[in-house]
Amino acid sequence: RKTNLQKQVAKDLGLVISHSYSVFQAKEIDGVQLLQIRNPWGNFEWQGVWGDKSSKWTSKMKKDLNLKVKDDGLFWMDFTDVKKYFGRV
Repeated sequence: RKTNLQKQVAKDLGLVISHSYSVFQAKEIDGVQLLQIRNPWGNFEWQGVWGDKSSKWTSKMKKDLNLKVKDDGLFWMDFTDVKKYFGRV
């Protein structure tokens, strides 16, 4: 059972506790393992590293992964963070 603090931390990062997401793609690019994930609500998405507005994105990576920066519920997330914030995949 998640505490209110854990729920707030997840919300601040753009995640919803006890919520189902869809995994669209898994890619390794420039040595980084990324999953493309979608919130079925179609909005409210990951704000951490590799989120749409992350400073980690290079122009080449954006092009190679066809990154679209918009609040559509679709986002990329490092596999390390997936394991940290999701209990099951």
